[in-house]
Amino acid sequence: RPFNRVLMGKTGLYLADKIISHSKDLDRYMKSNLYKRKSKFEWFYHGYSPPETRIKDKEKRVIWLARFRRWKQPEKFLEIVKEIEADGWQFDLIGYGDQEYEEKLKYICEEENHLNFVGRVEVGEDWEWYKKSSLFVNTSKKGFEGFPNSFIQSWLCGTPVISLNCD
Repeated sequence: RPFNRVLMGKTGLYLADKIISHSKDLDRYMKSNLYKRKSKFEWFYHGYSPPETRIKDKEKRVIWLARFRRWKQPEKFLEIVKEIEADGWQFDLIGYGDQEYEEKLKYICEEENHLNFVGRVEVGEDWEWYKKSSLFVNTSKKGFEGFPNSFIQSWLCGTPVISLNCD
């Protein structure tokens, strides 16, 4: 039997106390096709509304956007950017955190012409960065992230994600 049938069979759905779905479509499918005890199902909303507008012709811009935490490894993004010859492309490091760590990152950015240290952005302004960028990069260490909200924000803006360690 295919693996998903085994997983969704008695060892999965039937023994679960609760089944959580992250989309209404998946919720409907599960309830109608896989499992009839609807009382076990809970649907949750990811909390983001799609932006009112999407930019079709995005800038030649790659962003790293997060809090400056060592396990998020913003310096990995900077290392990668230093190795790239990308004429006409801009690379932006966006975030905030420990002042000493932030100063170190800012200093590294100043050494590269196509690398821009943006620093902290206001709540809601992050959407503008996702919308206008061609690519979002995540460099967090393996095992430290759950499912990053930044992935959802990027995708809602039509911006692809490259992640070094998050699936």
